[in-house]
Amino acid sequence: METLKLHAKADQADFTVRIPASLQGQAPEILVVLQPIASPIELGWPEGFFEQTAGAWAGEPLERPEQGVYEEREAFRVT
Repeated sequence: METLKLHAKADQADFTVRIPASLQGQAPEILVVLQPIASPIELGWPEGFFEQTAGAWAGEPLERPEQGVYEEREAFRVT
């Protein structure tokens, strides 16, 4: 199964889904879910917040410290 997530503007009457090459020639089941996406304002963010703050860091350069060695874990298998 392959999952495709697409975004389209609601002012379009229809849209086209391109079937991946791996499914061409087959009869895939297609499920379409239409769900409105909340705007940042609807989620409680002030208008223009992201436009005003994106890239606004003015301090010293941020550095990611060394992450150390990843621990080995036992394989978990469900039977």
